[in-house]
Formats: sequence, C-alpha cells, structure tokens
Amino acid sequence: MIATSEGGTVDDGQVRLETAIGKMDRASMEVRYRVTNGLEWPILLLTPLPQFDEDTLRGVPGRVYTYVDPEGILHITKRLWLMPDDIDVVVPEVPFATEVLPRKAFSERFTLSLPVKLELPYLLEPEEFDKPREELFGVASGVVFSVGYLSEEHGPLRFGPADPDSGASLTVRYGVAAENQRILEGGLLRIGVPVKDLAR
Repeated sequence: MIATSEGGTVDDGQVRLETAIGKMDRASMEVRYRVTNGLEWPILLLTPLPQFDEDTLRGVPGRVYTYVDPEGILHITKRLWLMPDDIDVVVPEVPFATEVLPRKAFSERFTLSLPVKLELPYLLEPEEFDKPREELFGVASGVVFSVGYLSEEHGPLRFGPADPDSGASLTVRYGVAAENQRILEGGLLRIGVPVKDLAR
C-alpha cells in the first residue's frame, strides 16, 4: 500500500510524513523527514537500514536506497526491498525497526554525498560485484522520499530487540515485513540533484 501526494507532506490515514531538503551545496545534500503517528496503536518505521561492519550487522541511520524512475525523478527510500524472482538471494536484507508510539512523532535527518550514488540491494549476482563498470553521471529533475512502516493494529509485528551492538532498537522478520509493509511516499520536491550510477 502506497500513499502519495504532491508537496512535502503526505497522510496515510492518520500517519503523516513531512519531508524537506535542508542544506545543499556542491558536495552534499541534507534530507529531513518527520513521521507522526496519529493512530491508537504503535507503528514500526523500517529504519535504520542494515550494513555489515567487521562481521557485525549494524543499523546505519544515513543509509538509504536510491534509484531514478523513468521520468528522471530521484527516489530516496528506507523500506524493506522485496527480493526479486530472477536473482538467487541467500539472505534477504531486512531493515531494523523503530517504534513510534500513538500520538508521537519520529524525526530524522541524514546527509547524502553529491553526486548521489544509486543503490539498491539484489541488483547484481555475487560474481558480478568485482567486475569493472563505467560510471554514468546525470541530473535528476526532482526528489521523492519514502519510508516503509508496519502498523501494529492487530498485535505486535516486531520480532524482538536488536543486538545492543547494532545501534538499533528492534528487529522484524522478512516474511512479516513483506506481508504487512506500507509505504509513505512524500510529495515531489522540485530540485535538480546530480546522480551517479554504474553501467550494468
């Protein structure tokens, strides 16, 4: 389920997403967002995204998935990315979760280096990771931020607390998140953003 709107604010029923671009210069761009839970039960934001650091899986608040759509819009997202059917995935990449209690809000800001490197999980088979590829540069004509969340209306969807060394608070299972994820997709922010991709 995806809720969208034009502008920097979107409501999915009683869950509200506000997005904005903060400081931006030639080297970096700051993204700010705030999610307000107007429901009577908790929601679980699917952030931070995971990353291995010296064999320890940690939550990285500044990590995001990024891609450019056919209209040339840069999408910046934090969510569970579903495993593709055409690539053999041994272990799925599952975000950590952050609880937002009823009538409470969660705010976060992070900085992306420019040009933004396009990144999604599962794009390449393992044997392709080390192959040299040409860098491609361009300018996206706008930015959309989105975040996935789980609604605990009918009971807990969390698996349990995260490892204290992970820097995150909660964990979720891939299957539960895949079945129950909702996406809050913010409005289009009209700003040119340089991007960098690798030829595949």
